[in-house]
Amino acid sequence: MSRRYRQLLFWVLSFSLLLSGCAVNTAFKPADLANLPQDPRAYLNPASADVPVLSEAQQSDLAQNYRELYFKPWHSQAPLAETEHPFWAIDWLQTARPFDINLKPVSALRKQQLIEQADQRHYPSMSRPAITVNKSSLRALPTLSPLFNDPQAAGEGFPFDMLQHSSIAINTPILVSHRSLKGDWYFAETVAFSGWIPTEDIAWVDAELIARIEELPLISVVHDRCSLYDAQTRYLGIVDTGTQLPLLTSTENVYSLALAVAGQERHAVLVEAVLGKADAVRFPLQATQRHMAELAAPLLGAPYDWGGRYGYRDCSAMTRDLMAPFGIWLPRNSSQQAKIGRITELQEFSPVEREKLILAEGQPFFSLLTMPGHIMLYIGERQGQAIVLHTAWGLAAKVLFGETQRWLIGATVITTLQPGQEQRKPFLKIKNLRAVTEKMVFPTEIDNQNSAWIPDSSSGRYCIPSYIQIL
Repeated sequence: MSRRYRQLLFWVLSFSLLLSGCAVNTAFKPADLANLPQDPRAYLNPASADVPVLSEAQQSDLAQNYRELYFKPWHSQAPLAETEHPFWAIDWLQTARPFDINLKPVSALRKQQLIEQADQRHYPSMSRPAITVNKSSLRALPTLSPLFNDPQAAGEGFPFDMLQHSSIAINTPILVSHRSLKGDWYFAETVAFSGWIPTEDIAWVDAELIARIEELPLISVVHDRCSLYDAQTRYLGIVDTGTQLPLLTSTENVYSLALAVAGQERHAVLVEAVLGKADAVRFPLQATQRHMAELAAPLLGAPYDWGGRYGYRDCSAMTRDLMAPFGIWLPRNSSQQAKIGRITELQEFSPVEREKLILAEGQPFFSLLTMPGHIMLYIGERQGQAIVLHTAWGLAAKVLFGETQRWLIGATVITTLQPGQEQRKPFLKIKNLRAVTEKMVFPTEIDNQNSAWIPDSSSGRYCIPSYIQIL
């Protein structure tokens, strides 16, 4: 063995051992983040930026479909057809090895307490329409305390609280189908997501209030962390991009809204709230590339947030919230979003051919690219490469003789389909997104037979939400 070869082997082995000792590489920064403008408006084509991508009739149909799905919980009996495996977390507790908030295995006593509180054998114990009165979280079990898979494994531990289904906006219509044993949590269902919500975050609605809200037009919030106040400037809550609210009247600068709050015995009553016109638009917003780019621009750089637990977004929450103001309904997780609208399958093509097809047929700012556990918004072309906007946790990296690592991105970013490939070496393999992109989805192109989504129960892991980091 030559001296040069021994030196090379020593360096490779040392590097492998160094990287295998950590599950997450926080120093990783793809060259795309430095080389590409991190502003979606930079990718607009002046010739098409202001051309509507939908006719007035098409957008009206999409918006009507959105409203029907949005208000569906108020016109259904529990459980909703879209709610599958509501107690998947109990199976997980009993068959997996979950870890508690202290990153130690969950004790048998704690498991039993959580299972008892869910009172599975009596589900569904009720069927009652309600509305959220705070921005809240929907949980897989009636607890705010997190549970994790093995935190030593790549892509596990914080922030991947396995009990976090989704955040849920204030004033969202829900169907309450179950009550925890203590009565401090209710199981809430919508077409897009379901889960346990604290009692203080909901209020009951009756037929009169439902009719009052549903007769009103909607506005869509277009900025994050907007505060709602009543006429006496009392704080009522916070709203984010993609939230829909019923509109009462409007002046030159302000929208007046009907906001539900909890009254006596948690019955909802409507109060008047105000929101500046700079923070919202009439629903639906005209679907143009410029409008989408302007909606997305303030969200770039926001932290990745699994299930929206801390007020930010993961990949599928980002795409869902961006499409909502245009009246385009998307489910909550990436695997289900991949089934909405016209679909172009890409698996049969080579990675190079996949990108060529995306460039040739993709609709900038209104088509989605999907892969297992991740979804991205295609926004156009730059120097012959497809450009995507996505909220990404990280990239899988495999080092020679080492364990699979997670190279952290942890933010909403704009990249090519090959972020990080400039660091690929013979001994270092980094997941190539172009090679694993499976579908191009056009959610603006739906018909009556493809206007809603059907839960996929073919996989035993469907029950665990796939709002997941790049695998």
